[in-house]
Amino acid sequence: MKNLKHIALFLSCLVIASCTKDIDEKEPSNECSILDIQLTGQLGKATIERVDDNQGTVTLYIFEQADYPWEAVGVEALALSAYATADVSDGDTLDFRNPERKARIIVRSQTGKQVLWTVYLKPYDPFYVGTWAVSDIKIYLDQNISGNGTGKWDTSMGGSEFGLFASPELDNIITITMNEEMVDGKFTGKIINAAGADGLYGSFKGVYPGEYTEDAPLDMDPRLRHL
Repeated sequence: MKNLKHIALFLSCLVIASCTKDIDEKEPSNECSILDIQLTGQLGKATIERVDDNQGTVTLYIFEQADYPWEAVGVEALALSAYATADVSDGDTLDFRNPERKARIIVRSQTGKQVLWTVYLKPYDPFYVGTWAVSDIKIYLDQNISGNGTGKWDTSMGGSEFGLFASPELDNIITITMNEEMVDGKFTGKIINAAGADGLYGSFKGVYPGEYTEDAPLDMDPRLRHL
C-alpha cells in the first residue's frame, strides 16, 4: 500500500510538472498585421483594414503634386505584429506607377502564415488653400423659425436687404492654410479674414422695409460673425 501511495504521488507530480510546462510554453505567433505605416509625403495616419484572413488594405493620402515620386515612394516607418516580418522595411520604396495608385506588402507571421496588404495612395487636392478675394457674401438659411413654410432663405449681403452694412467686406482678403497632420482623421488649418484697404469689416445687419431700417437694423452679428 505504501508503494502504491508513492507511485500515485509520483504520477501526480508528473501531471503537475507537465501542466506547468504547457502553461509556460510560448506558442509561435500567428499574427501578421500592419499596425502603422508612414510614407514620404503622407498626410495624417493610415487607415488600416483587414478584409479577411488572407488580405487587408491600407489607405493613405498625400498632397497632389506634379513631381511626386510615384515610382519610388519611401517607406519611412513600418510597424508590424510581434515577431512578424515583411518583404519591405524602413528605408525601402514602393512603386505606385499604376492607374489605381496601389502597391503591395506581404507580411509573414512567426508560424509562416502570410497576409497580402494592398496599399492605396490617394492624392488629396486642397483646392481651397491659398489667398482669395471677396467678391460677394451669401447667406443661406434652412430652418423653419416661425412654423410656417420651409424657412429657407438665400440672400446676398451685397443686396438691398443689408443696405450698405456689408460693403466694407468686399475688399477683404481671405487666406486659408492647412496643416499636414490630421486630427481625428480630419484636416485642420486656419482661415484669416484680413480687412482690405479700408481697414473695415462688414456687418450682418438686415434692413427690411416696414420692419427694420438703416437706423435700426436687425443685428445678426452675434450669430453670424465669429472670431
